[in-house]
Amino acid sequence: MTPEVTSASVGFPIAASDITPEWLTQVLADDGALGSGGIVTKVAQRSIGAGAGFMGDVARLEIEYAGGRGPATLIVKSAAASPDVREVVRGYRNYEREVAFFSLLAPALGDQVPHAYVASIDGPSNHFVLALEDLGADYRDGDQVAGATLQEAYDCLDVQVALHARFWSARARPELGWIPRVDGEFFVPTMTGAFGTSWEGAVSRFPDLIPEPLRDLGADFAQHVAGLSHRLAQAPQTVVHSDFRLDNVMFARAGARPPVKVLDWQGLLVSAGVHDVAFLVSQNLADGVREASEHELLHHYHHGLVEHGVHGYTFGQLWDDYRVAVLLEWVYAVIIGGSLPMTTDRSRELFAAMVRRSGQAIIDLDALTLMPDLPAPGVPAK
Repeated sequence: MTPEVTSASVGFPIAASDITPEWLTQVLADDGALGSGGIVTKVAQRSIGAGAGFMGDVARLEIEYAGGRGPATLIVKSAAASPDVREVVRGYRNYEREVAFFSLLAPALGDQVPHAYVASIDGPSNHFVLALEDLGADYRDGDQVAGATLQEAYDCLDVQVALHARFWSARARPELGWIPRVDGEFFVPTMTGAFGTSWEGAVSRFPDLIPEPLRDLGADFAQHVAGLSHRLAQAPQTVVHSDFRLDNVMFARAGARPPVKVLDWQGLLVSAGVHDVAFLVSQNLADGVREASEHELLHHYHHGLVEHGVHGYTFGQLWDDYRVAVLLEWVYAVIIGGSLPMTTDRSRELFAAMVRRSGQAIIDLDALTLMPDLPAPGVPAK
């Protein structure tokens, strides 16, 4: 019989309800966030996102102290209670990637991501705990349904620039070898299979939102995932978030800095930087913003890379890579729109917005002409 997994057996709380004042006192003391002699005397937990986007649990902790001072609240992420669900997630390496990101890479991005007080994972059980800075008082949630304004899009691109420039030439850096690659044995079969099983759901839910050329191509699009992924892998490689959508972004309220903080790093990949840019621009902007400002936004991103010391990557190359990435992002729209539960009005509005925006961007960019033969890099931009 397999031994029961408990907080004691893995060495950290496997659920927010298992967090004790003693454990949290030690975490905050180790982090330097607890005043000298201070202790946590009480911890109250409230679940705020069971299963929210990553098949686990999110809770807010309310904390009381004696003899010291620390954060009044924290956000804690933990794994699904079900061993079966944890095994499914293990195949995607979601928990592993986020814990490793906050342990190894987040410090290089400073305050553009929430501060992590602790990030631990138990490999055999795939349980993890991640205690993060609570941004709720100073930041507001992004709204993917409404879409980003032009200024919000610039602010998001600035975060992408900081991430991508920091880890440019990722494939030449052995310390990043643990991150899955866009053309690797993890990403390609996962996305190919998921698209095939999601297509019928997407087309049945949103038949009038899918442009005719994409309807005609249908489930056969899955045959092109490997080629599109390979083409993106020929561009300069960096570390990308890969799920850079507004529901994973928080925007500063008046007086808070920086303007944007980015959440949910479970989809970390090594890919072209435009992987993130394309998801943001093609599926997350308010109606009309992409159409009016697409080139302006791409130039802003390119200029930011140059300002951060990236050279030898022309705007023409970036534009070619962007068109490929927008086409590949159709996979995300179909998988999310065709397979995830659509239980609320907002979920329907969100999935519809992703499908509609992604399809329209592909048509506007004439991106379907990239299949089946993908262009070589370096073709001048329009």
